[in-house]
Amino acid sequence: MLASIFLTIIALVAVYYIAAQSIKTRCLPQGTRLPDGPPGRSFVGNLPDIPPKHSWLKFYEWKKKYGDLYRIKLAGRTNIIVSTEEIANDLLRERGNIYSSREQLPMAAQLLSDNLRPLLLPYGSEWREVRKLMHSLTNVSMTSSYEPVQEEESTRMVRDLIREPRAYERWFHR
Repeated sequence: MLASIFLTIIALVAVYYIAAQSIKTRCLPQGTRLPDGPPGRSFVGNLPDIPPKHSWLKFYEWKKKYGDLYRIKLAGRTNIIVSTEEIANDLLRERGNIYSSREQLPMAAQLLSDNLRPLLLPYGSEWREVRKLMHSLTNVSMTSSYEPVQEEESTRMVRDLIREPRAYERWFHR
């Protein structure tokens, strides 16, 4: 019984892995392919190949072997490594509107935050409006206007801590 459950789980994981690989390759425009890169292991990809210290040396070694633009896999995710400033400038400055968006995480963006977290918004007009608002709230001239309120709240917190130290969590939360 236990062996059949175990084999079923392994089969489901294998089917999921194969389906995920198939979907990734179908998302590429016709006539294109991903750049070459070092071969990785199943599930972890190239993660064990990257040393914890001086990892840039490994990336430089891969650059010499695979070229200025190469692919690595990290825990099932394909990452494209750009090794020259010229390519980075071309991709980010010249064609930045194509690459400026973030990966969409529906669970985090829509379900948990109702699309109200600027960090999770896709690049577009709404993102630009939110960024404009955040900039206006956090620029130097605006932040100085918050100082009197911060000073008053700090004084209140210290006073309340002295009066009722056991409720420190409430005072710090406020």
